Amino acid sequence: MDYFKEKLEALLTTPPLYFKDISENLVPDLPGIYCIFSNIEGKTLYVGKTKNIKERILDTHLAGWIGERIFQYAKSKNISYTKEDLMGFLINYCFVRWIIETDYKKQDSLESYLSGILYARNFPV
Repeated sequence: MDYFKEKLEALLTTPPLYFKDISENLVPDLPGIYCIFSNIEGKTLYVGKTKNIKERILDTHLAGWIGERIFQYAKSKNISYTKEDLMGFLINYCFVRWIIETDYKKQDSLESYLSGILYARNFPV
């Protein structure tokens, strides 16, 4: 359990990287867990694991994939459903944090743990 608590602490103390400020050289080209947060309320919008954080952030999220949790949150804030407005929300009001985890078996457990903690509670992020 100490492993999970240490990883949660590492995630929450990692400086946020706002989507509007993301550039290729700021995101690691490594496997791990990443979380997308809203800076409106500090709400966790997405927790995911990936073999390459840089590719997932740049080639998936910034390429237009929003995801159901982010869509539902934007909808609850009366943000238009158009792809342009949803991308504008992501870029202007969201940030990402990550932790490196190269052990893919640990990634599964860690993603589940962080999802359970971060989605269920309003952690100060």
